[in-house]
Amino acid sequence: MWDRSAARLPDHPEIRAAERFGVPDEAVPVCPACGEQADVFYLTAFGDILGCDGCIERRDAWDVLAEWEED
Repeated sequence: MWDRSAARLPDHPEIRAAERFGVPDEAVPVCPACGEQADVFYLTAFGDILGCDGCIERRDAWDVLAEWEED
């Protein structure tokens, strides 16, 4: 017979935090790139998150290429 007390695994850190501090009323999306709250995520064609409005800068492609050529 398998003894459950011998196979005690620790809870996930988010479960421990919820037990200590409670569960927030509403989940807030947080940008994985900068860690700030975000309303919009920018994704690659493959579905990977690049960032949000706070950490992504929109630049003209010709200007960036010109800057790279100067370096």
